[in-house]
Amino acid sequence: MIFATWLLTLLAGTPLIPPSAPPSLSWIPNATSIPRPLLAPWSPNINLVPQPESQSQNETSVSQSGFRLVAAWNDYRGAHGVTVGVAYSRTAGTSWSPNAFPLEDSPFPEEGDPSVAFGGGDTVYLVGIAFDRDAGTGDIVMTRSFDGGRTWGPVENLTNTPTVFDDKCWISAYHDTLFVVYASFGYPWGIRLLVSTDAGQTWQGPFQVNWSGNGAIPRMDGQGNLHVVWGLDSPSNGSYMNGIWLKTSTDLGQTFGPLRWVANLNPDTLLPWRAPALPAFQVDRDSGFLYVAYASMVGESSRVFFKRSVNGGQSFEPKVTVAPNSPGHQIFPALTVDAAHRIHLFYLQARQDNNQWLVSAWHTVSEDYGVTWSEATMVSDTEAAPAWDAFIGDYIDAASNQGFVGVVWPQRGPFSDDVWFSRQVLDTVPPGIALIDSSAGDTVVYAAGDTLWTRLSYPDPSDIAVVHLLLLDSLGGVLDTLQEVAGPETLVAWVPVPLMDTLAGVRLLAVAHDVAWNEASDTGGTFVMVVSASEFVQQPGPALRFRVWPNPFQGTLYLAGNPGIVEVWDAQGRRLTRLPAGVRRWPGTDRSGRALPPGVYFLRLQGTPQALRVLKLR
Repeated sequence: MIFATWLLTLLAGTPLIPPSAPPSLSWIPNATSIPRPLLAPWSPNINLVPQPESQSQNETSVSQSGFRLVAAWNDYRGAHGVTVGVAYSRTAGTSWSPNAFPLEDSPFPEEGDPSVAFGGGDTVYLVGIAFDRDAGTGDIVMTRSFDGGRTWGPVENLTNTPTVFDDKCWISAYHDTLFVVYASFGYPWGIRLLVSTDAGQTWQGPFQVNWSGNGAIPRMDGQGNLHVVWGLDSPSNGSYMNGIWLKTSTDLGQTFGPLRWVANLNPDTLLPWRAPALPAFQVDRDSGFLYVAYASMVGESSRVFFKRSVNGGQSFEPKVTVAPNSPGHQIFPALTVDAAHRIHLFYLQARQDNNQWLVSAWHTVSEDYGVTWSEATMVSDTEAAPAWDAFIGDYIDAASNQGFVGVVWPQRGPFSDDVWFSRQVLDTVPPGIALIDSSAGDTVVYAAGDTLWTRLSYPDPSDIAVVHLLLLDSLGGVLDTLQEVAGPETLVAWVPVPLMDTLAGVRLLAVAHDVAWNEASDTGGTFVMVVSASEFVQQPGPALRFRVWPNPFQGTLYLAGNPGIVEVWDAQGRRLTRLPAGVRRWPGTDRSGRALPPGVYFLRLQGTPQALRVLKLR
């Protein structure tokens, strides 16, 4: 329990564990009081594997941090077979980077089963399995990016079990706290958990979650309870039974409570590809509700069902059929909960037509915490017959924030099963926001948490324009190009600003270029809208009250009297690492252990933004 006490103490005072939820459910608004999503069509599907080729892709994962998105998938274009393909977007999914293959440097011939998670800002983690088919061995590996997926660090082996095959991993990130679950096919058999509270620099575990099962997903609720849900065969009353199961930990995974049943499961399928019953799992961190979606056979059709728990997983309410009128088979559910507490559920639909299977992606949404569901709508631009040169996979994934909901899935492209992305804009400003400034006509800026909301109005709502949103420092220098969007979607732009990751005030510059001409109401040409934001973080103030020597330093810096967690920043306002309370020395490295170049750096006591000490590394 000493380890658990230390972990919970470390997390205290951070946004990870908000105040307790109300004791009753009366605070939950009814469906009519929840902000309605914009009834916008799904955006045209974007192929994330644009180059024509004959190899298929599958098993998609996606994560978002504001306008940033990173998608990953099994990519059969690897040099030695399957590897993990990755693409990133810094434009809320309107455009994507060329593909990268960051796990190809693993110590094994092949890689797969990707899962990706943002820890906040530009920090993103990617885990997968690296394996040797011939030897029957595999490990869980990880790489990370500190620039939103542009570049990736070295591949790290998290399990290092040379005689065991570790399978199907999943990662969830909460600031610097990471949870990785996987299935081990060696002694002790079952689902295991790795925990890191320092952004993956060190790991605790593996802890044993359950002695059987696969397809596990870890989620933490707002009270710091870790819930792990998985599917396939698990013990029930001393015997094997196909089903969906849950265990909960109150000490960050060191120990788990009793095995709890979620749903019965009939995973048999008549489809001509592998479609196992891996569940989808999300937690609404504000309400504490647990949401599970899964596919199960009913007669000769596979249907997607939804279940929820309103008591922290102690019990689950009766299942709900989310799309009873959808034809064919429903497989591969994916869940995401947006900022307005709407639950978005996606699945693949497969139906037979003239002796061939047609596959498409579908979406349904619940605005009353999972009680009722909208009529399902097709996300895919078209249905397509899969290319059977590779199995269609085991899962798809979705992500959302205040401004949009997006999904990635495998579907037939020109020559193969490629990875596709589509999104729907949610024209909903979160409640409780405050108006900051309106200095550009009817352009309005709001602040909500670490996000700026910009409403841009045009003379004609049907006008088409290209808008570039830039983040400027206090001197007018461009810190980052936040978003490039086109068309009516620019009427609402969500611009996350890393409040805790900058040392000076910022401004938002919106440059809009009109590319359409409406003679009755439009002047055309290029126009500029400049919106100023308040100084979110104060300028440097008094120095920290502890000794630091020598300064300037080379190699190792020594600290004495450290009263708490100390953050290290560079002169550009980027947080590089954190030093635990009581640390006596710092070797001049960032959080991944890389040596920093000579220059000016800052030490700041966490939670006191006005207290900094300026250092110089020679």
